[in-house]
Amino acid sequence: MACDGCATVTTAPELLAPAPRGQRLCPPCLGRRMAHEARRLRRIGLVGGLLGLLLLGPAPAQAFILLNFAVVLPLAVFLTLAAHEAGHALAARLLGFRVYSITLGQGPLRFSRRLAGVDIMFRGLPLGGFTEAGTRAERWLSLRVALFIAAGPLANLVLLALLVPRWSGGLTTGLAPVPLLVATNALSLLLSLLPIWPQSQTDRYRADGPTLIEALRGSASWRHDRLAAGWYLAALDAYCHQPVEQAEALLAEALAACPHDARLRRLDGEMAMARQDWLAAAERFEALLSAAQPGEARWWDALCLARCLAYAQVDLARADQLTAEVTAAMPWEPLALGTRGLVLVAAGRDAEGAELLDQVAACALSSLWVVEFGTWQARALARLGREDEAQGVLARLHALAPSAPAD
Repeated sequence: MACDGCATVTTAPELLAPAPRGQRLCPPCLGRRMAHEARRLRRIGLVGGLLGLLLLGPAPAQAFILLNFAVVLPLAVFLTLAAHEAGHALAARLLGFRVYSITLGQGPLRFSRRLAGVDIMFRGLPLGGFTEAGTRAERWLSLRVALFIAAGPLANLVLLALLVPRWSGGLTTGLAPVPLLVATNALSLLLSLLPIWPQSQTDRYRADGPTLIEALRGSASWRHDRLAAGWYLAALDAYCHQPVEQAEALLAEALAACPHDARLRRLDGEMAMARQDWLAAAERFEALLSAAQPGEARWWDALCLARCLAYAQVDLARADQLTAEVTAAMPWEPLALGTRGLVLVAAGRDAEGAELLDQVAACALSSLWVVEFGTWQARALARLGREDEAQGVLARLHALAPSAPAD
């Protein structure tokens, strides 16, 4: 099956996301579509606001309609989303949860800041949001999660109760923040409580209604998953923001509490990779792949296993097979292409590997990935006798990250 946006063929059509007009798009095309919609909304707002200002004299009613929809409505949507997610975050703190991140909107990331241990993110499209919080305490878990989920809609309900008595005027008589805030809060309250079940359990933009129903049911498997998620978020946050020793100690504690959770076992493998204990990491990712259920996303585990085998210089045929499968399923993914190139170089197929890694060099990746893939590309170019190109790659890497190898 092919992506309807770029015609890229994939062997895993379930990875294509549904889009308007019956289209199915690969993640890069979907990201470009969302970025385009965000730019179009900004242009509409700018043009509408300017027209509104120009019409204030000759046609005030039409001018105020334009100004309300172009300027006031986006602000009302933002305030509504902020109030909803603030309700979740405040309730989480009061109920003993740890809040890890708050995201407003979808699409391309526009702003990110870490405040008081919480990652605050604003995205391009003001549609939806989520608050990531977790707990490791089992006491009253179902009730606490239900209250945490209900706090977002409750914040919108409280705003409605405060704003409705202050409703005055209309969209044609002046700027109307109160009517628009009433409308956006009512819509947020309704949509968040609808029992719209997500396409996957990992969808962080899922509505509050399904999660609230699950919390009220409180099945044993659901409670175990919520506790494991709390341990995972704590261990991941420690891995990203605390000394390695503390992160490893917390992960060991988490694995003792939830030994079969795939997220924790995956993080354990990633920490082993960070220590460059390639064989131990390979063993962990091989176990994850063996335990994966049919249809479960396995591409990250496969790529990590392939990287470990390449660095350890063992079972390179297995690494070649894994990366070939992943790149066939996700030909748009730079990490898949880069890992495939890395494995080819490790296997001595320098010309093929260097070509793939050259393609990846033009992609938007973090500096860590750029340095890793670039180092392997330079190694392949040097072995091919293309010393000048290899030195150019190393110079580019050294300019990006001074700790990168210079020769």
